[in-house]
Amino acid sequence: MAIIGGGFSGAAAAVHLARLSPMPLAIDIIEPRPALGAGLAYGSCGTEHRLNVPADRMIVSRDAPSDFADWLRTSGEEAKDPRGRTEDGSHYPRRAVFGQYMAQLVRGAQAGNVSGSAIRHVRKSAETIEPVEGGWRVGFGDEHETYRNIVLAVTHSRPAIPWAKVEAPNIIEDPWEKGALDAIAPDASIVIAGSGLTMCDVVVSLRERGHRGKINVISRRGLTPRPQNGFAVFGKIGWQDTPPQTASELLLDLRRQIRAVEAEGGVWQSVLNAIREQLPQFWTKIPLRERARIVKHLRPYWDVHRFRAAPQVSALLEQGKTEGWLEISSGRIHGLTASNNGVRMEWTPRGGKRGVVVADFAVNCTGPDANIARSSHAIIRRALADGVIRRDALGMGIDVDARGRAYGGDGELQSGLWVAGPMARAYTGDATGLPDVSDQVRTIAESLAAALADRHRNKACAI
Repeated sequence: MAIIGGGFSGAAAAVHLARLSPMPLAIDIIEPRPALGAGLAYGSCGTEHRLNVPADRMIVSRDAPSDFADWLRTSGEEAKDPRGRTEDGSHYPRRAVFGQYMAQLVRGAQAGNVSGSAIRHVRKSAETIEPVEGGWRVGFGDEHETYRNIVLAVTHSRPAIPWAKVEAPNIIEDPWEKGALDAIAPDASIVIAGSGLTMCDVVVSLRERGHRGKINVISRRGLTPRPQNGFAVFGKIGWQDTPPQTASELLLDLRRQIRAVEAEGGVWQSVLNAIREQLPQFWTKIPLRERARIVKHLRPYWDVHRFRAAPQVSALLEQGKTEGWLEISSGRIHGLTASNNGVRMEWTPRGGKRGVVVADFAVNCTGPDANIARSSHAIIRRALADGVIRRDALGMGIDVDARGRAYGGDGELQSGLWVAGPMARAYTGDATGLPDVSDQVRTIAESLAAALADRHRNKACAI
C-alpha cells in the first residue's frame, strides 16, 4: 500500500498501520523531502517557532499520551530550551523538535513493529492517481507504481491570494517558502494581510531577526489567536446525541455555558476544549445547511479561540501593540500593487473610508487555500478533475465518510482510497490540531486493518 505525503498525517498513518495490521504490510510513504514526519507544519518552520500547545498535549497515540513529553526530557531537548518554559510549569517546545520526534517514531517503526510490516520512504513526487483493476496506479512523471490501497495524506495547500496576483520581489505571497523573509531589512515597514497563526509566526521570525520597523496587520475582522489558559475540559456540553440544530442555537448555548463556567470561577477555554473533544461525535448531526452557516459566519471566531497562541507569542504581540511597532486593524482589503520600490494596499477600515497603506513589504498570511480546485498540489487538482475525488459540501477539502474513505465524482465510495489529515476536516469538523488528526488517522488505520483482516478471512474460506 502507499501513503502519499510524509508529513505528520502520513507518518502517523504508517506508524498506526504497522501497529494495528493483522498481517505484514509493504508500506511505501511517498514524500520527496528527505525527512519523514515533519511536513510543512514541523519542517518548514524556523527554530524560533513554537508549538501552540505544551508538550503533554502533543499526543500521537492515545495509548501512549505522554510519549512526546517523556522523549523531550530524556533526549535533553527540554533542558536545551529554557525559553520554552512558562510560569505555570508547562513547556512549549520548538516545532522543529517535534518534527525530529516524529522522524524518530517512523525510524523506530521501520526498524521493527508488531505486524512485521516493511516501511519504505519513496523520495518522489506523486502526480497522479487512477483506479486500475485490483487497486490504484500512482504516477511519477514517466514512471508509475500500482498499489492495492492508497492513503492521501497531502498537507495544506499554499496560502490563498485574496487580490489580483502581482509579481514583485517585495510582495511575499507565501511566507513559508525558504528564505521568503530574508530580503526584509531591519527598519523596513511591513503590511501583513491576515491576523491568524501564520501572522504570529511571521512576527516572531521578524523580531527574532532583529526587525524593528513598523508592522501593520490587516484582516477582515482583526481577530488574533487568543491566549492559552490551561487545558481543563468542562464536561457538561452534552451535544453528542442532541446538538443544537441551528448556528444561532449553537452560539447561544455556547455563550450560556461559558457564562456558567466563568460564574463558577472557570475559564472559557475549558468549554472550547470540551467542544473540540466532542466535535466528531456531533458535527454531522447538525443539518448541512446550518453547518454551512457555521463555516461561513462563525468559523473565523472559532479559529481564533480554538487555535490559540503560545504564551510567549501572546506576550510578544502585546508588547508590540504597547510599544507601537505592531498595529492590528480590521477592514476589507481591495488590492495590492507595487510602487516605487514599495507596496500600496488599498483597503477600507471597518466603519471608515477607503484608503491606502504604503509599506516597504507586504506579506500574505491569509492561511491555506481551502479550494482544492486551486490546490498547489497537482495530484489533488488532477484527482478532482478526473473524478477520483470530489469536494466536500462545505468547500473545506475532500469528501469522505466516517471511516475516512473518499467519495468519487460520481458520489460512490472509492474502494481502497482513504484521505487523512486536514483535507478530511469537513466530516469531523476539525482535523487540523495534532490530537484530532491523530485520532482521524487512527480511525483510517483501524478501518484498513479491518478490511485487510476480512480479505484474509475470505481467502482462507475459499481455500
